[in-house]
This record gives sequence, C-alpha cells and structure tokens, in this order.
Amino acid sequence: MDRYYERLATIGLTRRERAVNHQRDYFNRRLPESLSYKEVELNGVPTNIIIDKGTKPYYKKYRSLISTNPDYIKPRVGDYIKWANTMWLVMNADSDDELYVDGELYQCNYLLKWQDSSGKINERWVHIDNASAYNTGKYYYNEVTLASNQMMIYIPIDEDTYYLERDMRLYCDYTNKGIRYKIARVDAVSMTHGEVDTVGKNGIEYIILTEDVEHHASDNDELQICDYFEPDSIEKPEQEGEEEKIVSSIDYTSKFIKIGSPRTFTAYFVNSEGEEKDISAQWYVDSEYDIISEINGNSITLSCSDIDAIGSKVILKIINANMESSLEILVKA
Repeated sequence: MDRYYERLATIGLTRRERAVNHQRDYFNRRLPESLSYKEVELNGVPTNIIIDKGTKPYYKKYRSLISTNPDYIKPRVGDYIKWANTMWLVMNADSDDELYVDGELYQCNYLLKWQDSSGKINERWVHIDNASAYNTGKYYYNEVTLASNQMMIYIPIDEDTYYLERDMRLYCDYTNKGIRYKIARVDAVSMTHGEVDTVGKNGIEYIILTEDVEHHASDNDELQICDYFEPDSIEKPEQEGEEEKIVSSIDYTSKFIKIGSPRTFTAYFVNSEGEEKDISAQWYVDSEYDIISEINGNSITLSCSDIDAIGSKVILKIINANMESSLEILVKA
C-alpha cells in the first residue's frame, strides 16, 4: 500500500497533476529528437532549448522544457543565450511555466561600451534597430547641416546598465567614422517583466539615441569610449570613511576666442582649506562647430578657423567626477 501511495505521489495525486506530469515526461523524452532541439548557453551555463524559426533572421521563438533537474535554470527577460556562435537576448518569457517556458529571442548585433563615474569600462551585447523612420538622417539649422539619425537599443537591466542616463554619449558604429550618439530617452519599465519578487531586477531597458558630434578632447577612439577619463585621475579620500571635498575652477584671460587666434584656459583644484591639489584635469569641449583643442598638462588651448562659428558659444567643462565646472566662451571675428 505504501508503494502505491509513493508511486501516486510521483505521477500525481490528482487527474490534472498526472496529465501535467505525463505531458512533461513526453516532452522531455521526445523533443530531444527534434531538429529544433539546440545546445546553448544560458548566461554562460550549458543547457538545451527548442529554437523555432522566426519571421526575420534576427528574431526567433524558443521553448525551454521544464526539467526535474535541480540545476535547471528558467530563462528570464534580459538573459543572454549563446547559440551558433552568436549572442541572443531573451525579450520575453511567458510566466505560465507549467509545461515549458516560451518566448522570443532577438539576436545581438553590437557590443556596447561605456565608462561609469568610477572609471570602470562596462560592455554589454545589445540589439540595435534604426529608429530614424523615413527621415534623411540630417536636418538644417541656420543653413548648417546637422545629423539627426536615431537608433533604438535593447539592453538587459542590471546593476551597471541602471546608470545609463539621458545625455550620456556612446559610440555606436562599425565603420572607421566612429559615429557618436547621445542618449535621448531611457525606459526601464515598459519591457520589465517577471514574477512579483523579480520585477525591476530583470528585464530589458529600452534606450533611444540621437546622433551627436565628436568631442576630440575627450573621446577615446581606440577604446571606443565617449568622454573618457583616466581612472587614476579620480581623487581618493585622504582617510577611510572621510571624503575630502575638492572643487575645480577654470582660469582664463578672456571669455572669448577670435577666429584664427588660439586662447589658453587652465584648470585648478583646491580643497576646502584652499590648498591646491595636484589633479589631472579631464576636459570636455561642446560646440556645434569644429573647435581645435590642444592639452598641455592642466591647460587646454582652443582655436577655431571656421568663420561660420562667429557668434556661437563654446562650452568648456572640467568633467572629473564630483569636481565638475564649466565656462561659456564666445567665438568672435
């Protein structure tokens, strides 16, 4: 009698439980024979899933069989699946997992890189779509042609991508042109799905980019990092648990530059006691026109030869973490 109840508990106590277990057993026995049964890595862990054809080459539907194996990992929105020497992003995962988990995969097509405020360089595989619709990629402002190309990024939500924010600049280009983009919109809610205790901890962040201009003084073409700074330039607290407050300032002889005449600006850093600190300045130059910059120590020399820039303003910034300052400079004839 005890063996009867043990067997009943194994196959299911109710007719419904027995039907579910029977169907699971059928799937796990028969589907490995399917040509759609693939060996993959889910977040780096080897496993098997069913990958079906999608309507486009970069789009696939998948099914992950529910296993009694205690090491079984259920796919979640924002997970990575490596398959056929390509990286795929789990875009959705059905919460109804009684028999299997099914959803959609998008193929990643770019390795996005950025630098956080601590100096750490992060990178994530992302899926990028063109969001420019039917525009020409250009718009005209006061007879000056400016780029207006837009891109959409799908990226997993995690402890690093949470800090991607509006106006952050990013490289997004496979050519040697090194096209830069600026984050115009971040949506970390609408594509975030999961069980009650996981909402906000996993999902997809949806980011809109608009094409931006080059910042020669701060962009690192080799690393493909916009507004790059050396991590060693970040001032460390003098005592553990006590952070020394440092402020920066820009010294200048005049707040304008003339066409063809270079002008030099110098960065200074002092603590709350007024003591000058030896810190390497990280410069950022923002202008609609081509401003030539040369850095020598903590000084930067700016010049402009474009007569169309007359009357425009150049924003010169010190972008060291927690020590930012800026100066508005007028271009004159």
